[in-house]
Amino acid sequence: MLRIGHYTAGIIGAVALAGFAQSAAAQEFNVPGVATTKVGQAQLSIGGGVGRLDLPDIRFGYRSSPGGNREYTNSSGFEDEFGGGVEGELVVPWGSSTAIALGGFWTGIDQKDGVRCEAAPGQSCEISNLTGTNLTASPGVSLRERAKRDVDHWGTQLEGRYYLEGSAGNPIVNATYLALGGDIREINQDTSINFSTLGGIDGGSYNETLDTSYYGAYLAIGGEYELPFFQNVRDGLGLEAGFKAYAGVYGVDSDYNGRVPGNSLGLSTDDTAFIGGLTLETRKQFTPRTSVSLMSTYEYISWVPEMQYSNSNTGDVTRIDDTDAFASRTMLRLNIGLGPEGLYYD
Repeated sequence: MLRIGHYTAGIIGAVALAGFAQSAAAQEFNVPGVATTKVGQAQLSIGGGVGRLDLPDIRFGYRSSPGGNREYTNSSGFEDEFGGGVEGELVVPWGSSTAIALGGFWTGIDQKDGVRCEAAPGQSCEISNLTGTNLTASPGVSLRERAKRDVDHWGTQLEGRYYLEGSAGNPIVNATYLALGGDIREINQDTSINFSTLGGIDGGSYNETLDTSYYGAYLAIGGEYELPFFQNVRDGLGLEAGFKAYAGVYGVDSDYNGRVPGNSLGLSTDDTAFIGGLTLETRKQFTPRTSVSLMSTYEYISWVPEMQYSNSNTGDVTRIDDTDAFASRTMLRLNIGLGPEGLYYD
């Protein structure tokens, strides 16, 4: 599995560019986040902020009683967790109406939580043994569980953009470019759960890695948008607004490795996912070369892994199931124009 800071990301395959140069003259076209761009300009954007990723909970333990088994949660829901992140993008014009954009992002989200299995007389607290009989505490003994999950969510994209000339648009949305891109993404999860009795007796631990890779291509449309009721405020502050909407199809590889005292298990699965998203940008131009953008991205991911663990009382076996997820990122970016200084002045 590819890891930020540990392994080098693979190189994205070639991406086709739509359209060819019509003229080598200094023709202008709009680029969201850059204001007006001329042939020969390039822009580097770097920034940081916060990210969120809604992942399935981990349900690894059970509470049994004479009336049957009831599953309980080892770590609370992951949908309310936020973490820091960074992102960057380099846009290089290619001819008079096309450009290449290389970008990427990373967010790291950590969760620490504690739960208890309350065992009344006649009940037992159990944990999955992954492949065999549940590991069971003595009847009536409650367990305390401390869970820790570290998640790295990252991706890198390469896309070709074709800029539209004379796009009339409408009062709200004005499309500026179309794009075709290639994308590599990862969701890497490391989880550990420590078990102990309420009296402090160590009951062992469960450790898990669950790494998911996405490889695919997407279509995108970008441009500017206008909300009439904010127009006076934006004009007074000298702000501009841009958007990018995208949708793609991805191949998915997910690998699981789990370990409990005296037992371990490795699993893998392949599937297909849809990823779609919308980025909204508000930017302020400070100099012909420099602007600052506040960008928010909202994504839907149709396939993320959801572990279902073995339960010897019901005959369930450990397997990789799936569900969907939502992700968001809000970043403050500095945009710097590259190339000859004269291109940035009329």
